[in-house]
Amino acid sequence: MNHSVHLGHPGHLSRRELIQGVSAGIAVTTAGALLTACNPAPDRPASPAGALTPASMPQRFSQEEMNRRWSAVRAAMREQGFDGLLVTDRTDGNADVKYLTETNAPYAVFAMDGKALAITEGGGGNLHDGVETREVSDDIWSAGINAAISELGLTRGRIGVGYLQDIVRLPEGGFNYTTLDRVRKGNPRARFDSAADLLLRVKLPRSAEEIAVLEKATEVSEAGLQAMMEVARPGAIHRDVWLRVYNTLVSASGEFPTRLSLRSGQEGNTGSRPLEEAMQAGQILNQEISAKVLGYGSQVNHSVCVGGPAPADWESAAQYCIDLFHNLVDWIRPGRPISEAMDFYQQEVEKRGSGYWGVLFHSGGGNDGPRWGPGRPEAADAVLQEGMVFTIKPRIPIKGVEAPTAQIGDAIVVTATGARRLGKRNLEIRSVGV
Repeated sequence: MNHSVHLGHPGHLSRRELIQGVSAGIAVTTAGALLTACNPAPDRPASPAGALTPASMPQRFSQEEMNRRWSAVRAAMREQGFDGLLVTDRTDGNADVKYLTETNAPYAVFAMDGKALAITEGGGGNLHDGVETREVSDDIWSAGINAAISELGLTRGRIGVGYLQDIVRLPEGGFNYTTLDRVRKGNPRARFDSAADLLLRVKLPRSAEEIAVLEKATEVSEAGLQAMMEVARPGAIHRDVWLRVYNTLVSASGEFPTRLSLRSGQEGNTGSRPLEEAMQAGQILNQEISAKVLGYGSQVNHSVCVGGPAPADWESAAQYCIDLFHNLVDWIRPGRPISEAMDFYQQEVEKRGSGYWGVLFHSGGGNDGPRWGPGRPEAADAVLQEGMVFTIKPRIPIKGVEAPTAQIGDAIVVTATGARRLGKRNLEIRSVGV
């Protein structure tokens, strides 16, 4: 049975129009229309064409959500013996600061009792109740942090430091050494220990409000995926396709994507910037597309064949990947160890032949969560919990093709009885530019 869906490209759009799509509004409108037309979701209402705009996105998390976060964090602090937290941003986001304050401040101090104090150089904007800013001058962040520690009564407390050490993808930490050294010297009676594990695990079970935001981010990611399918074809320049997807994501959400990488003839994670190379007929096009809404990203993946003829094993590998995705969704239940999911995945892949392990479960959210895969150490002892959101992205080798693999994945949320997809598109074998 041939499962292929052939999508052509919009020949009426010029290369200049594709690049300028973000200002012209072309990208989102066309992508949304085709996503709805080609991939109806009978059990869920489809968004009308052109509905994905920054104005249609959630504008902020609610006060109730902030109260929930603080309650969960304080419970974890109490369990681990912390009196306060000192958190910072990092090179790829400020997930801890934003989680605790919903600001873009470089630093924040949070206590078991009292307000969350965001350390900034300017105003804090529309703050939630329970959040206040403390301004510093001349980038002397340690002075503002020391004042906040004193104000919150933490000068003799045990303070958990975010991004200090042994964190996901930054084993040696990401906290500025000079700043922390000055804070320690300014608070000689306080004790400073890493709170990386606390901050990682407290975020894993998501609230209904967070899940709704991640569902919206998935919708935007799928619009980006569809935009890619519209313009990818033999001879298309990677730069033009990449920019079309980028413009679609930014036009829809008003935020820079957490991740945008695509490549024809190579794995999707090798093309994270526009490249001057042409797509070739018969190549497999892979991608990692993660739009961002309220700072939360949600990744989608969907290998497609560019033109034809396709590699002989392409449809078999792609269908096996789709079937394995569904088998993994069916396997998920709260209480099951993540490690068992990795073992199950490896066994299923090896039934067909050798495999690539890498990342299988990619956490959704602030780009600071674990990325689970066979043999990976990140929170390897974690257990599936209701409310967890992550993308399942299996990889299946295509016989006779050196690169890439077939990779088709979507975001899911763990429910009380299993799991459900956040995406709406049909998971099926696709060819583009035919």
